[in-house]
Amino acid sequence: MTDKTISTTEVRARISEITTEVEEKKVTYAFTRHGKVVAKLVPADFSSSSISPRLAKELKEFLAEHGGAMAELANR
Repeated sequence: MTDKTISTTEVRARISEITTEVEEKKVTYAFTRHGKVVAKLVPADFSSSSISPRLAKELKEFLAEHGGAMAELANR
C-alpha cells in the first residue's frame, strides 16, 4: 500500500526529507512521472504484509522449492 504519491520533480527537491519520513514514520512513497507511478520507496524493514499477495505467494512457493539449496549455500 502506498501512503503518499509525489512527482519525481518534487522528489529531487525533497529527497532528504522524504527519506527521513520513510525511515522514521514507515511511510511508503510512490514516485510519479507524467502522472504514472515509476518507482516506490518503502522502509528497509518492510514486512511481507506490505507486499502484494501475489508476490508473497510467489516468494513462499520459491522458498518451498529452493529454500534448502539456499540454506546450504548460505552455510558454506
